[in-house]
Amino acid sequence: MRLSPTTTWVRDIAFNPTNGNQAVSGSYCADPHTAHPNCDGNLILWDIARRKKKQVLDGHTTTVTAVAFSPNGYYMVSGSGDRTMIYWDMRNLTEVRTFGPISPVNDVAFSPDGQQVLSGHDDPLLRLWDVNSAGSEPRIYVGHTDPISAVSFSHDGRFALSGAEDALRVWDIESGDQIVSFVGHSGRIQQAIFVGDGQMILAWDMWRDDTLRLWKLPPDALDGLVDWILENRYVRELTCDERAFYRVEPMCAQIPPD
Repeated sequence: MRLSPTTTWVRDIAFNPTNGNQAVSGSYCADPHTAHPNCDGNLILWDIARRKKKQVLDGHTTTVTAVAFSPNGYYMVSGSGDRTMIYWDMRNLTEVRTFGPISPVNDVAFSPDGQQVLSGHDDPLLRLWDVNSAGSEPRIYVGHTDPISAVSFSHDGRFALSGAEDALRVWDIESGDQIVSFVGHSGRIQQAIFVGDGQMILAWDMWRDDTLRLWKLPPDALDGLVDWILENRYVRELTCDERAFYRVEPMCAQIPPD
């Protein structure tokens, strides 16, 4: 099936999980970080049955790099090279709130309950957002050394998966600890998801070796590792320079002296 042509290339597309006739696509610019007259930064809502545009959602100023629907199909989140994420109500096609400015966005994913969003950016910090709290700061997960290009939740919402050129990493959402990492892809990971019963991970590297790899976790590995890490963990504090660079609140100037 081919839909009617767009004025720009498509960077990402998502189908509504509760309405198979509805999809949203994000436009692409040659330079995703810079506004350009030939790149509108729009989202297009498609009527799949009729193969036509239904609505244009105007909010971003340059490449829409990531789109995802909430599990109930009522909401959608979009991320862009303009350093913002927009949370949309798809029932009336309106913008609910904007998150940012932050680092340019590479990927987004809703939690199974639709209350949180994971985001990966052009920096090594994994971010977790509460979609119902306007102006709230995200929770930060530190461990990657390269920009994060792929994110997803486990089926039960307890774990997060992030992919970057340095590694695939699995995180415990509640504690914030890294559970396990996988190294083997030679380039930037484009997509990464939990599959099956959640004990396997499927990841795709399209930038260098163009491979699709299936990674297997040992039985009960996540629960066992979480218990061990909680008993033996060490989490270092971010430096003042790191807080300022990644915009992690509170900044050092806001922290009262001991």
